[in-house]
Amino acid sequence: MTLSIIGFGVIIEVLQHVFTTNRMADILDALANSIGALCGASVVKYLFSERRTLKWKI
Repeated sequence: MTLSIIGFGVIIEVLQHVFTTNRMADILDALANSIGALCGASVVKYLFSERRTLKWKI
């Protein structure tokens, strides 16, 4: 899963470089995209894990 998330960050940068005329791909942006995706996936995994149940009141 980690490799696919890092791949997602890199793919976003490649698409940005290919499909836009005024933006350039940057390795630091790819790193930031990957870190953000990893953080988001970690939060979702934590929120919906078996060990922790959500206590939302409806």
